Amino acid sequence: MSENENNHHRVAKAEQNKVHNNQPPYWKRVHHDWRFWTGLALCLVAILYYIMSVDFSLRPRIMPKQSFGNATTP
Repeated sequence: MSENENNHHRVAKAEQNKVHNNQPPYWKRVHHDWRFWTGLALCLVAILYYIMSVDFSLRPRIMPKQSFGNATTP
């Protein structure tokens, strides 16, 4: 029984290799896809915006001075 299953898996794998052998893997072909370059450009724009805007703040953070009012010191 297991011998028949092993043979079936070998045949299926051989057929799969025949179908996909004529093309390189997707991660090698991705550089020709417009969606890859658009995504990369948007990521770079977001990184530059983050750096140039000082962590998404439009102005530097200034901590307000805290007044302790009429607090007494021991």
